[in-house]
This record gives sequence, C-alpha cells and structure tokens, in this order.
Amino acid sequence: MSKRLILAACSFVLALALAGGASAQGQQPPPTFEQATLRQWNNVHKKIADMAKDFPEDKFDARIQKDVRSFIEEIWHVTQTCEWGAAILRGEQPDANKYFGSYDGRPRARAELVAQLEKAVSDVAALLQQKASPRAIGLIEHAGEHYGKLVAIYRVNGLVPPASRN
Repeated sequence: MSKRLILAACSFVLALALAGGASAQGQQPPPTFEQATLRQWNNVHKKIADMAKDFPEDKFDARIQKDVRSFIEEIWHVTQTCEWGAAILRGEQPDANKYFGSYDGRPRARAELVAQLEKAVSDVAALLQQKASPRAIGLIEHAGEHYGKLVAIYRVNGLVPPASRN
C-alpha cells in the first residue's frame, strides 16, 4: 500500500473519529464509512463538474505550462479515471491503456464532456451506495489532486473557481 493511500486512510479515520466526538455532545451520529465515502466522492466530483460547466470553452486548451494537461485534458482524465474506477469496483481487471492511453476521441464540446463526466461520476456513486470500498479512498484522493490542478488553471487565467465564489 502506498504511503499516500495510508495517509489518506488515516486522515479519513481521524475525520470519522472527530465526527464521533461531536455526536457524544448530542449532535448527529457520525457517518458510516459508506456514507462518508459517498459524501466525499460526490463533494469533490461536484466541484469538478461545476468547473467543467463554468470554464470558458474558448480556453479549454489552457494549461499551466506546456508539459502538463490542459483544462479539457484534466476533465477528460477525471472522467476516464471514474470509468476505470467503476470497473475496479465491479471487480473487473480493466486495461489501463484503454482508459489512459491517449486523449484522442475525447469530446470537445462542453455538453458532451459534462454529460460523460457526470455519467462516470454517477456510475461510481451508485457502486459506492451498494458497497463502499477502501479502494475508493485512493480514487477520491486522486480526484482531489486533479481538482487542485484545475484550480491552478483557473487562477493562471485570471478566473475564480466556482467553489471559491460563494
């Protein structure tokens, strides 16, 4: 198990423990692992979907620097990671090259890009509702890393990400 995954799992357990302390003071009971996992999955992917719906389409090729993914490539990578993750959560052994081999064939138009992202996110959420898996922690952490990259692309383009506007 990677150090990152162990740290993510420890952070997750700590968050659950802290939530348990709040319930002892008369508040809501702490969420179950399944509830917390699904909530975190939905939270980070909602932020990413909001960005896909918001970022100017004429800047989809914007990148932080030449050797990193563009905005649209980041969104597509998150989509492909969700599809790959769904296969993993179904117990399949997916070929990573199928999902991460290239960006050829990705949608260019916002509507199709967002639709595919939201379907992929929803497919994993449905699987997590049936049975949350510790493997989902790594997928959530990975999505958080890409959210951070997307925030950076917003900022270098003089834009404020949707989650920072409220």
